[in-house]
This record gives sequence, structure tokens and C-alpha cells, in this order.
Amino acid sequence: MIFLISVWNFIKKYWKAFVALLIFILGAILGTSGRRTRVLEKDKEALQKQNSDFQKGVTNIISDNKAAVLNAEEKRDRLKKEADKNSKEKAQSLKKDGKKIDNILQDKYNLKKG
Repeated sequence: MIFLISVWNFIKKYWKAFVALLIFILGAILGTSGRRTRVLEKDKEALQKQNSDFQKGVTNIISDNKAAVLNAEEKRDRLKKEADKNSKEKAQSLKKDGKKIDNILQDKYNLKKG
């Protein structure tokens, strides 16, 4: 009984703090009721939008990369064909003219004819 009397005296002394605490708790309960589900739905929608945007971005990057790889392969093949053609032409021209071969051997390796 003495405990209840001391609690009652404490509450009478600090009644403004208790009223403020009760108002705060009541406001928190009323203020958040129903908002959590709306916030969660908006978060879910935002996450879905972000995922779809990310997938579109990745798809675009992959397609751009594939196109760049194909262009590089085509360029490499074209340059290889040109180089093969040029080397065949040079080989044919050197076969026809013996002096060119002699000049190349003399300049490059210091070899002399005969």
C-alpha cells in the first residue's frame, strides 16, 4: 500500500511529463497506422522499377558489346585479307624481278650476289 501511495505522489508531482508521454505514444500510434503498408507498397514498386531499369541497362550494354565485338572481328578479317593479298602481290613481284631480291638481301643482311 505504501508503494502505491509513493507511486501516486510521484505521478502527481510529474503529471505533465506523464501527459506528454501519453500524447506522444498516442500520436505515434495514430500517426503510423496504415502508413506502413503504403510505404512498403511504394518501396516494392520502386524496387521493381529499379530492377527493370537495371535489366534494360544490362541488356543495352550487352547488345552494344556484341555489336562492337562483331565490328572488330569484321575489321580484323578484312585487314587480314588485305595483308595476305599484299604479301602475295609482293611475293609475285619479287619472283618476277631478281634484282629486287638481291637488293633486299644486300641491304638487310649484307649478302652479296655470287
